[in-house]
Amino acid sequence: MADNNFKQVGPVKLPLNWGGTVKECILRYFEFHGERYLVVEVGEINTANPQPTLIRIQSACVLGDLFESRWCDCSWQFKEAKRLLFENGRGLLIHGYDQNGKGLSLENHYRVYAEGQAKHLELLTETFDFLGLKYENRHYDDIGVILKNYYNISKMKLLTNDPVRMDFFKTNGFEIERIGIQPPIDEYNETELRVKKEKFGHLIKM
Repeated sequence: MADNNFKQVGPVKLPLNWGGTVKECILRYFEFHGERYLVVEVGEINTANPQPTLIRIQSACVLGDLFESRWCDCSWQFKEAKRLLFENGRGLLIHGYDQNGKGLSLENHYRVYAEGQAKHLELLTETFDFLGLKYENRHYDDIGVILKNYYNISKMKLLTNDPVRMDFFKTNGFEIERIGIQPPIDEYNETELRVKKEKFGHLIKM
């Protein structure tokens, strides 16, 4: 995992409105060599609690989260994860601010959409191949350090469909239980979700 040399700013207490429910939460800012993360603490994160911590790792997706593009399920997963965290009453939301579009950068993420649309290419592999981009540019080392070295968390319930995330945390000594976050499938996102399932092994029911 990454080294323990990170910047931490906060805490800041904010009333957050997630799905019509308002709760006061603690927010913290972390930075590792220019990679930025925002962590929201829902409820009391007490490491003496033997129960695993509910955790959602959300990579930034401006087109999905901000503008609510229906081509991906990012916006839906983000809202559902926030709902589940509030419902559970305790957990962490970790937002990878610099991981937009699988770590592509905002410009390259937009280029994927633009070229894919112009050339009628599927967005997750065909357009990446056309542009010479890696399918996956994110890493989870920094998040592992935040959880283990800052929060002293070793047991978690992870809200994810991605086996790569599961494998990373298992390999790095975390006890982990997956909580699936099944998106609704429609005419807009079906192609992307099918590629996620068939080519990247995402645990989605089609």
